[in-house]
Amino acid sequence: MWVKNDGTIADVVHGSPASAAGLVPKMKITAVNGRKFDGDVLREEIRAAKPIDVFVEQGSFAGKFHIDYSGGERFPHLQRIEGTPDVLSDIMRPHASR
Repeated sequence: MWVKNDGTIADVVHGSPASAAGLVPKMKITAVNGRKFDGDVLREEIRAAKPIDVFVEQGSFAGKFHIDYSGGERFPHLQRIEGTPDVLSDIMRPHASR
């Protein structure tokens, strides 16, 4: 999931542990594992490699969600798939001006 600095969830990847927990965009995280939300607190709890309980608010709703994930931080990146065309290099190659 992608969380803004103020704790608002901007996006949740379908099929991810956050999605399975029931988290959706526009919910606002107020606490992580009993600690008041802060970006650094969230990162520390993720790095601790243990399941995470987040407390969220959305409108008049407030509740606790359990995220069954203990894999530490992950950052998506592009990885070349062997035997497929290198489309990205073609896109990035400078083209002659018209």
